[in-house]
Amino acid sequence: MLSKDEILSITDHVLNLKHKTILLTTYSSGLRISETLYNKNQKLSLSKNLR
Repeated sequence: MLSKDEILSITDHVLNLKHKTILLTTYSSGLRISETLYNKNQKLSLSKNLR
């Protein structure tokens, strides 16, 4: 498990907002790389089932 300072250090080096978002989402939700890649290749509809 990484410390808060280690996470901030890693994310500070990621300049692309999309990549930073993917990295933080993957880490914070505990996803494996394979799960992240699977989700990346799926068409996600964020408007479905939102009320």
